[in-house]
Amino acid sequence: MNGYVFHAVSQSATECAQQLWRYRPDVPMYVWVAPRPPFGYAETNARRIKERILQTNEMTAFLIRINRETGKRGAEKDWALDASCQIEAQRNWSINNLRSDLR
Repeated sequence: MNGYVFHAVSQSATECAQQLWRYRPDVPMYVWVAPRPPFGYAETNARRIKERILQTNEMTAFLIRINRETGKRGAEKDWALDASCQIEAQRNWSINNLRSDLR
């Protein structure tokens, strides 16, 4: 018998499923998934994720630029930041819904 426990903290359903299929023998498998993320649900709206990143200066791979006329923050490669925020939003959605996704 093999048992697996997933707490829905940092791994998406795809990553959990990949771990489950690494062990291949034909034996019963028991999986327990937390009913909800222990640290609360993460943001799943890419626009809000982007706003948070720009407002809190969490720019690691993107250079911040500030519009001189409006004072609004942006990124030098806005398309790359948008793509990163979309990926984070999808990942957060999967973590938030890990229990149903793994079923």
